[in-house]
Amino acid sequence: MGKIEKLNKEITRLEAKIEKLHTEIEEAKEKKERKELTPAEYTQVKQQNGLEIKHLRTAIRRKEKARYLTEKKMREKAEKKEKKRKEKEEKRMKQEE
Repeated sequence: MGKIEKLNKEITRLEAKIEKLHTEIEEAKEKKERKELTPAEYTQVKQQNGLEIKHLRTAIRRKEKARYLTEKKMREKAEKKEKKRKEKEEKRMKQEE
């Protein structure tokens, strides 16, 4: 598995965690409306999950940046290799003439 695929997998995993936390907040809101949770308990759940979501989003941004830089590095390496190949081919063509 390449580095880009690994980063994509990690990003997907983190996004799933964020979705799970959003679901927990919604469930807590419904419980509050049914009087199963006090407003203070709901607020506490919302704050804890909100903070965790913030941290996960930061982690996602870091992974996306790493993926972007890896892709850029791979593109530059491929371009450099192609340029070198063309130069070698031109040099060979000149020698044949």
